[in-house]
Amino acid sequence: MAGDVRNIINYQRYPIAESKSHILQEIISRARGELNDNGIALLRDFMLPWAIRQTIIDTEEALPDAFCKAVDHTVYLEECQDSVLEKDHARNLLCRSSKCCIANDQIKTNSPLNQLYMSSEMTNFVRLLLNKDALYRSMGASSPAILDLV
Repeated sequence: MAGDVRNIINYQRYPIAESKSHILQEIISRARGELNDNGIALLRDFMLPWAIRQTIIDTEEALPDAFCKAVDHTVYLEECQDSVLEKDHARNLLCRSSKCCIANDQIKTNSPLNQLYMSSEMTNFVRLLLNKDALYRSMGASSPAILDLV
């Protein structure tokens, strides 16, 4: 099922199938540093523009069947308010956000997202990035989440 990742990602910039590549080693080193320092690593221009557009289209098509839930919470993602603080303190101001989850089997199998997820090159790239001995795809597969602050 997994297609050639070279058609989905910016392979010149991110040669993920070439684990011995000097370019890839630099990317992994930088991304590990970002992950360690910030808890997140940003891979700018990782997916090709057409793949991003198609992933958005595929996700939007599946959205009517997604599991969605709206929740009231503070900006700290807490439901409860703090009675010790002023009423207008950030911990006491409620906002509403809506989260939708799309199951993997609701996304087209030929979607760039599914192709990347099923790609052994992508799995190995993430394994290298996380500095793990092994990494396995879960049975739950990829599940896109859509967040909307309302």
